[in-house]
Parts: sequence; C-alpha cells; structure tokens
Amino acid sequence: RMALTVLDAAAHAFAIVCLADGRLVPLEERRFLSFVADDPAFTGRTPEAAAAAWLKAFRAVSRSPDYSACLPVIAEAAASPVDKATLMRAAQGALIADRVEAPQEAGAIERLAQALGPEPRIGLEQHDAATAPGE
Repeated sequence: RMALTVLDAAAHAFAIVCLADGRLVPLEERRFLSFVADDPAFTGRTPEAAAAAWLKAFRAVSRSPDYSACLPVIAEAAASPVDKATLMRAAQGALIADRVEAPQEAGAIERLAQALGPEPRIGLEQHDAATAPGE
C-alpha cells in the first residue's frame, strides 16, 4: 500500500463524499480541481497534479463500495491538525459540489471526521471563523 500525499488524501476525501450518494457527476470533478486551485494548502500545485490525484482517488474509492478501506489510508496522510483541517475542507467542499446534499454524503463526512480524530473539527471551526464574512 502506497502512502498518500495530502493532495491525494484530499482527493480521496472529496471522492468519498461525492460517491456516497452512488453517483458522480462531471461537475464534482471540476469542483475538486477548483478546490485545489483555491485552497491555500495547495498553492503551487498544477491542475495536472490535481487531475491525477482525482483520477487515482476515484479509482480507489470506486473499488471500496463502503469506502472503509480508504479511511485509514486518508487518516495516515494527515500528519498534523492543519492537514486534517485541509481534508475536512475538501470533504465539506464535496458536500455541495453537485448542488444536491444527500444524507449519505453527510454520513461520509462524519465517518471521515471520526477516522481523522478530534482535531479536524477544531481546524474546521478555525477555518470557518477565518473565512466568515465580518458582521
């Protein structure tokens, strides 16, 4: 089993959520590429690297219908709370990627959060606070 980079792990997290409702639409792949282009964690990553990570993740997640095989590999790639927060941002981005919020997708995010441990929630809250528009 090959260790994943944080970019690969983010692609896996995104793919797990997108595929949780049993279908993948082209818009979801485009949303992942946009996520990588816009997220500060991936500054300097090329669109080609993002597309390669997506393809690798899509294949891996497709082979694991309940994606349980992917969760430990994703968690292993997240070495720090910052990495965990990045993966949770990817998962959250996937939730709205197809413009349809399915309960299975929310369940996938919950399972990812459990696999990553307690820190991702903290990282996500800090990110939300940092990106929330001023009152």
